[in-house]
Amino acid sequence: MKSDQLAKSSMIVYVLAGVVPGMYYVALQHLSPQGPPLRPLFVLLFLFLWLIVPAIFGFVLGRRRASPILVAVSAFGGVCLGVIANAIYDFEVNNIDHNLFPFEILLGAILIVPGMLCGWATRQLRYRGKRKE
Repeated sequence: MKSDQLAKSSMIVYVLAGVVPGMYYVALQHLSPQGPPLRPLFVLLFLFLWLIVPAIFGFVLGRRRASPILVAVSAFGGVCLGVIANAIYDFEVNNIDHNLFPFEILLGAILIVPGMLCGWATRQLRYRGKRKE
């Protein structure tokens, strides 16, 4: 019974780790300005959104036991799907060609996945320390 509950909990983590980064990537792409140089405040806001928010999400995910490799693969898959969905949307609606979308996938993964894994690892270490006490 307990292992069945643990398997369900892990599956929820993997699904969330895949869905949320994809949606997050698409949302950030539609928030980004197109045109003249960015204001410094906007750049700081974007750094916060790209680095801190995924770490917070990873910290929340870390409450459940799950394999870090599968969490990273799920997050990378979610980023891939988000980039592809954004490219299709932009091509159909805005007539914008994303011919370099593989680089967008790498950029999105580099910006989102490490933060998620750092937050996840921090939560795991925090709980591991409390369990030993």
